[in-house]
Amino acid sequence: MSSYKWMLSLLLLTTLILSACQPVMPVETEPAQTRISLSNRAPIVDAGAAQTITLPGVALLDGTVLDDDLPNRPGIVTTAWSVVDGAGVVTFTNAAAVDTAVSISAPGIYTLRLTADDGEFAVSDQLTITVDEIEGMSV
Repeated sequence: MSSYKWMLSLLLLTTLILSACQPVMPVETEPAQTRISLSNRAPIVDAGAAQTITLPGVALLDGTVLDDDLPNRPGIVTTAWSVVDGAGVVTFTNAAAVDTAVSISAPGIYTLRLTADDGEFAVSDQLTITVDEIEGMSV
């Protein structure tokens, strides 16, 4: 074998050995895209603590409503107070407000409900108001 062919063979063999020892370069790919799907959760409703008032009196209702702003961003939650049970006339200052005042016309035990509706879920909570009459006064 001529020295030229021998050197060419040695060069080719060295190139093959060196290329086999080199780390493989990673193939660049586009970054993975993650799609996050948000699902609506029901509102959380707390009508507040039970109360006792004396006639003529007003109860201050301190409700709480929390929501995740779904199903349609920005989420609109409607709220409403209503009377579940009670013998007298119940008047809300603003029945659509979470925090409002209520006047009650007669003594007794009244159950009031706060409902929140996010368009998909409606959730309620209740509280009790005991209305006492003024001592020595009968209605």
